[in-house]
Amino acid sequence: MLEFASIRGIFKKLEYLNQRQKQIMLGLFGSKSSAKEAPVGPPVDIKWVRSAKGKFHNLLFLDTVSEGLDGKSGVFTIWTGGVKPLWLYAGSSGDLGRVLDDFIDDADLEEHYGRSGAYVSWAMVKPEFQDGIVRYLNEVMNPEVENDKVKQLKKNKVQMIAVFLPGQEKKGD
Repeated sequence: MLEFASIRGIFKKLEYLNQRQKQIMLGLFGSKSSAKEAPVGPPVDIKWVRSAKGKFHNLLFLDTVSEGLDGKSGVFTIWTGGVKPLWLYAGSSGDLGRVLDDFIDDADLEEHYGRSGAYVSWAMVKPEFQDGIVRYLNEVMNPEVENDKVKQLKKNKVQMIAVFLPGQEKKGD
């Protein structure tokens, strides 16, 4: 019975940490929506990519070829920095190089690029997990530019997969 009690305690702690993560991000970036369906399990560290200097990439100066993103599959997020940081977009692609190059000239995002810069990070994730992660990112971040794919993911009841957001990675890994 003692083992069951300690396992239950661990799950309660994980649930608390997941809720705390949402509260922190909502505090930083704000929210336009109310609470939604909860993801299964605690957040996963998907290893968001940073530059060699340990900083996130400025989208406008990103060289997708030298980063080896052409034809690579994964998830990505775009945001602004500054005093009032703002999530702009979260999505996935089978060709991160092409889609990120397209976002540099995207009219919906251009108006935000001058606000302390537009930043991007990506993570190489197997295609079978991307939809669940994209749905989670859009629920938690509530980005300025709507990802049309998310409505379909909700309609199809794609299970959200909780992940650490860029900048929240686990320390010491």
